Amino acid sequence: MKKEYSCKEIERFVQKHWEINDTFKVLEDSKKDKYYCVSMMPYPSGKLHMGHVRNYVLGDVIARYQRMLGKNVLHPIGWDAFGLPAETAAINNKISPEKWTISSIEYMKNQLKLLGCSYDWSREIITCDPKYYKWEQLLFTKLYNKNKAYKKKSIVNWCPKDKTVLANEQVIDNLCWRCSSNIEMKKIFQWFIKITDYADELLNDLNDLKLWPKKVKVMQRNWIGKSKGIDVLFHIKDTNEKILIYVSKLEIFMGITFIVISKEHKLIKFIENKLPSIAKLIKNYNNEKTLELNLRKKTKDGIFTSLFAIHPISKKILPIWISNFFFTNNDIYQSIAAIPAYNKNELDFAKKYNLPIRYVIKDYFEKIIDFKKYNNLKEGILFNSNIFNGLNLKNGYDRISKFLISNKIGKRSTHYKLRDWCISRQRYWGAPIPVLITKENKILVVSENELPVILPKAKNNNIIHSLNSYKDWIYVLNDNKLVKREVDTFDTFMESSWYLHRYTCTKYTKDILDPNATNYWFPVDQYIGGIEHATMHLLYLRFYHKILRDMNFVKCDEPVNRLLCQGMVLSDTFYYFSKSGNKIWTSPKNKNFERNKDNKIINAIDSLGNKLTHIGMSKMSKSKNNGVDPQGIINKYGSDTLRLFIMFAAPPELSLEWSDKGIIGANRFIKKLWKITYNYLNLKKNNNYVFYKKLKEQDNILLEKSFYVINKVTKDIDKNQTFNTAIAEIMKLTNHLNSYINKNEYNNISIIKKVLMIIIRLLYPFIPHVCFVLWNEINKNNDIDKTKWPKIKMPFIKNKKKNIVVQINGKLKTVISFDISCNEFLIKKCVIENNKIKNLLNKKKIKNIIYVKNKIINIVLDDK
Repeated sequence: MKKEYSCKEIERFVQKHWEINDTFKVLEDSKKDKYYCVSMMPYPSGKLHMGHVRNYVLGDVIARYQRMLGKNVLHPIGWDAFGLPAETAAINNKISPEKWTISSIEYMKNQLKLLGCSYDWSREIITCDPKYYKWEQLLFTKLYNKNKAYKKKSIVNWCPKDKTVLANEQVIDNLCWRCSSNIEMKKIFQWFIKITDYADELLNDLNDLKLWPKKVKVMQRNWIGKSKGIDVLFHIKDTNEKILIYVSKLEIFMGITFIVISKEHKLIKFIENKLPSIAKLIKNYNNEKTLELNLRKKTKDGIFTSLFAIHPISKKILPIWISNFFFTNNDIYQSIAAIPAYNKNELDFAKKYNLPIRYVIKDYFEKIIDFKKYNNLKEGILFNSNIFNGLNLKNGYDRISKFLISNKIGKRSTHYKLRDWCISRQRYWGAPIPVLITKENKILVVSENELPVILPKAKNNNIIHSLNSYKDWIYVLNDNKLVKREVDTFDTFMESSWYLHRYTCTKYTKDILDPNATNYWFPVDQYIGGIEHATMHLLYLRFYHKILRDMNFVKCDEPVNRLLCQGMVLSDTFYYFSKSGNKIWTSPKNKNFERNKDNKIINAIDSLGNKLTHIGMSKMSKSKNNGVDPQGIINKYGSDTLRLFIMFAAPPELSLEWSDKGIIGANRFIKKLWKITYNYLNLKKNNNYVFYKKLKEQDNILLEKSFYVINKVTKDIDKNQTFNTAIAEIMKLTNHLNSYINKNEYNNISIIKKVLMIIIRLLYPFIPHVCFVLWNEINKNNDIDKTKWPKIKMPFIKNKKKNIVVQINGKLKTVISFDISCNEFLIKKCVIENNKIKNLLNKKKIKNIIYVKNKIINIVLDDK
């Protein structure tokens, strides 16, 4: 063993060993307990940043730990290769998305290997590979044939210059991100999947996800948004027209003061025909973006239709307005009954256009309740509510509901915020939707033997336009008739919603999935990823799993047993304005800056002399160009140092502020461990095991500490997932061992070996390269990859006792002997349950229990 720690030499050697021996390749084994651990796959749009490192190291630590428990561990990796990030990067780099994606995958794959991630690379998935999306296309055809997929018109962001649909992320201040044209709202035909058919099951099964973060479950419940209310018909004054409106908050029904309809409401045609002057206003009504994402930022604009609805109970007239302050993609319900006293958006609109505001709730002190207090209100009394005055909220809800139903004004209805999943994207870089369209607009799904429908090669690296420009690809013969391919591509969530399933059988070619493999590995035991995916990817994953279950590809109801949402990694973020006035985000590297007395960055300048604005710490991302390339850290300190810092710097669910300073401390600790092992190996070899009868007090203390740390670290990793505290305990034990060696002049070498072997095994999931080498040096020809997690063994304590004096209110009552291993909790428990102490207490109330370590326990009684 060399005296000095050399990270590069060690990590190259160990990684080569893993690769040559296929150490982490796994097959189904019915004789072993399985463990399926996976992190969310990355977009291959460049290099890994520290946010990626945190995600994938977390997964690797858990996978390695579970292998040490003797489980059959599946730990795969793949690449979410289609979609906007890769397409944007390809455009910026003037290269085809395919070439950009493959080159990015190669670079990032090498980075993951340098990190020491223990993946089964034989199961690697690349979602832009036709071998993968073939099965996705087949699944779509099955859904279509089961009437679970359909096409309808839907509102999109439309760039009139590029003649393409834009994702929400591509719209900046209502302008196209690419050409800065004003975007329009447009209705076009798009494909949908009926996720709403599973709304109740998706909602109810959240109760079974005991090991998911509460916040994620709350977000999904709100996203599904189940509510019960009444569908109410409002008659329009002086016409035969009616408006159907869903109302869920019936207790404030009497507070309705106006009606708002969307620009897509069917009443618009009636208005245009009957009221030409209003029709002109509607035509000129601004086309500003009204998608739900931006409602909070919008100015509430509207057009009065000159029509009035009639309140079905009070018979008051309610003006009908067209407005952009609410959004719906529901074809039936394109209107709301506005109650501005209890809704901020409606209140803003009412104030702007001087519309009535009617308060209908008071508290028990006669104080009027407004919208600020309403959402959290539990008790209140109705007023301004005609025959319902004086009722409390619950009785008011019930009585108003009963009135509407019994008078055939409304009927009970259950609604969901959840809408069917739009899977169409009008972009080039995506999986083609396997559909043919005849001249008669009849839809034909591509037959299974003609799958996959392969994406055409990009022309001259130009992917500005959609698949519409690939005429040779679009038009094909079907039964000797010319038909047109669908030119939309799949939403990338279509790929990421089932890759966990395909990981179990990547080489299977007979069908979408191999049920034998999926039923062995599912559910996933541990899934790791950011909470930003709570209401999209994680919901679609659950939905897809239930579809696959109903197709008999998998048996369990939920795909993931335990979910860990890691916090963000933050770093300093800078930008400057170019000569053309565009905001340019610039990397934190090569910056010159000063700090003020509050340690805030001021006067920042980059290497080109651009004056920079520092916005503080923000999430590492490619869009803000503030990611830190792990390569530099790995080259200088090694991946074990980086892994240790990432796992030690903060609890996994909290944000981590990146700083190079913590790296130095992590590296120093690894060097200390290396030095301890080196010194041990240079000592004369004594007994290979511990002679418990010959132990001195300091030996017992060190072993007791070791077994305590095993127990604590096991709980921290397995149950609590507080990896930072686990590492802290191991560091304390290492320092204790170092102190033991220095103070006792290596008086029991077998103790040193035993504790050192415990430390190395406990650290192996975190810093596997150095632990691999150290373990092999101590135990020649012994592979730590196949070594079991340390167990608590304390036979020595049979001969080692500690006597604890027991007092009640400061008076000596007895002395009880305990094993030296007993902790404070166990001692207190045993004292209280001791028969003599029980009789002395005689059911008296205990005020406090004071414990002086290894000496006294004093029970203080309550005198009352």
